[in-house]
Amino acid sequence: VPLQLLRDLGACLVDVHGQHEHQSLLRADTQRQYLDDFGSLGKPATAVASCYARWHELHAENQRLAGEHQSFADRLELLHYQLQELDDVAPADGEYAALLQSFKRLAALEDFRGGCNTALDTLRDSADGGIDRMLSATVVVLQQLHDNELQPIVELLESARIQTDEAAAQLRDLAEQRLPDPERMAIAEARLEVLQGLARKHRVAPDELHAAHQDLRAQCAAAEALHERAASLDGELRK
Repeated sequence: VPLQLLRDLGACLVDVHGQHEHQSLLRADTQRQYLDDFGSLGKPATAVASCYARWHELHAENQRLAGEHQSFADRLELLHYQLQELDDVAPADGEYAALLQSFKRLAALEDFRGGCNTALDTLRDSADGGIDRMLSATVVVLQQLHDNELQPIVELLESARIQTDEAAAQLRDLAEQRLPDPERMAIAEARLEVLQGLARKHRVAPDELHAAHQDLRAQCAAAEALHERAASLDGELRK
């Protein structure tokens, strides 16, 4: 155990008497105890000791916060700045993934529409008359032969022509429905760039921005609470 602890314990167990003096009377705490006992000041003395202990605790905390004041103020200012950046953008949970998927879908619309139109050209409007006309012409030739054994083939060709017409109609409908939207694409692209830039600045993945925003808000609230605590210490110390 520490030597000071042994010294304090020994003072309670052993009293040393010299030739001309009682050694314990030389200790300030003993003198204070006798004085309090003589004046019946036990309760007030205990209250004063409690107040002093509390003051000492608050004073130590105040000194610590005062020593950290500048770095603390700089940290709080930085947190406010970073939080304001994220508040302005307000990244939603799962927004980046959904936005990226939407952008890719919008970007693919032009290729989709072009592919549908190319297929339609092949079916209906190619230089050789298209598949539909070729099938119709083939059916006419076979029917002119007046051979019953050709009838199953004619039916197959007729079925193929009908299905070709249906496929062409569906392709045309899809191409008309999925029109490119340059304005929506530009808005989505601009938003993606904002999220990506902010993610780089905060050193997180774009899809982690929402969680980073919530964490920064919690840090800022804790720092503000500490700042308020530092401001209230002076008032408590004066009580």
